[in-house]
Amino acid sequence: MTFFVDLAASLERARFDYLLVEDTSMVEDAYGRSMETTLKYGLLAPKCDPVPADPAADAAHENTSASRVTLSTSFYHPFMAARTMTTLDHLTDGRVGLNVVTGSSSRAAQQYGYDELMLHSERYEMAKEWMEAVGALWDSWEQGAVLVDEETPTLRRSHEGAHRRLRG
Repeated sequence: MTFFVDLAASLERARFDYLLVEDTSMVEDAYGRSMETTLKYGLLAPKCDPVPADPAADAAHENTSASRVTLSTSFYHPFMAARTMTTLDHLTDGRVGLNVVTGSSSRAAQQYGYDELMLHSERYEMAKEWMEAVGALWDSWEQGAVLVDEETPTLRRSHEGAHRRLRG
């Protein structure tokens, strides 16, 4: 955690506009077709989830406009993404951004139970639908809206697509 806080503070002093935190959910094995080097030298592994670290990093700076977190549309469910980013938005007073990726490695896909990463065209088709679902969830609540009357669920929003289905 202190790494993110120190990094954000350093970027603040250097007058950077924002911090983009990438994320991968695999241990790299490209060098020599082995994870040995990655693990031996701690190169990008072990890796904590940067999403919960974002509010701590945000607290370390006042002028840097925002932190950006990375979420994969291939592995992060739209409901969780909408909820997580809304929570971060509240925790950082609106100083958070989202870097959307589709994934680039079958090793990462294997962390989520897939043998291989989906084809590029399929990942982008799914990403478009993912963005629509996340957007629909974000748009389902108007600014300041509170639903008190459970008999008229006017703020309920659902999405049904080829790859994902959710009840908002």
